[in-house]
Amino acid sequence: MQIHVIRPGDSLWALSRAYDTTVEVIASANEIEDPNALVIGQALVIPINGSYYFVAPGDSLYIISQRVNVPVNVLAEVNNIQDPTQLRVGMRLYIPPRTRPSKEVAAYIDPQTTRENTAAEINQVGEHLTYLNIFSYAVNRDASLTPPNDDPAIEAALNNNVAPLMVVTNFEEGTFSQEIATIILSSEPLQDTLFNNILAVMEEKGYRGIDFDFEYVGRENRERYNAFIARAVDFFRPRGYFVSSALAPKLTDDQIGTLYEGHDYAAHGEVLDFVFIMTYEWGWSGGA
Repeated sequence: MQIHVIRPGDSLWALSRAYDTTVEVIASANEIEDPNALVIGQALVIPINGSYYFVAPGDSLYIISQRVNVPVNVLAEVNNIQDPTQLRVGMRLYIPPRTRPSKEVAAYIDPQTTRENTAAEINQVGEHLTYLNIFSYAVNRDASLTPPNDDPAIEAALNNNVAPLMVVTNFEEGTFSQEIATIILSSEPLQDTLFNNILAVMEEKGYRGIDFDFEYVGRENRERYNAFIARAVDFFRPRGYFVSSALAPKLTDDQIGTLYEGHDYAAHGEVLDFVFIMTYEWGWSGGA
């Protein structure tokens, strides 16, 4: 796969010739309905095995090999280059695909937003996912849970061999509640009730783990939250479940703000199976 950024004069036909593919393949990969409506600066996915590099002024095979992290002899061999000094500006070089380390990929879905399209959305990307974080079970003040309509999401995830994760939040009336966080994090009996309520849902519905998404917990709850996740790990891990958390994106550990001060990266990273850094909060109009 390669990313091509549209420049003046580009067309799907020209790109198909440059990358040895077809207009139809590029249009389908990028969901382009009108091939004549390309925008300068638009990034297009070119679905090819490996990638191509076009020689620029000042390039040498050594410089290119350093840039693409492929040995000079491999570049020369796959491109049938007899004399490495005879590169021409604009010459197309094939860059063979490299073996990549395996990665685990997670995505969030909110059935309240996707509604009847939930399963279709998951089926579209399921082959690329390891985990699906289903938003969300809201914790109430008595440690009971308010569920989402998660059955279609769980079924689609399992059908795609994706592990569904149960997102548990301090969400109340459309927003994250510091008061609910304080109530739960301050009471071990309520936590015990909550853990058992979560366990009952996971056993009934087939969840593979939990993602605690407690936000705006505040500095006063930082150590309580650390203790809470440690207790959660002790409860759920012996029963075979993943335990994770969603953390606000921070520039420094001591970043000021109710959203940030309650999240202790080191403490969560030390005890949890994995964490999700919510950098998407930097990339949308309502982000912090």
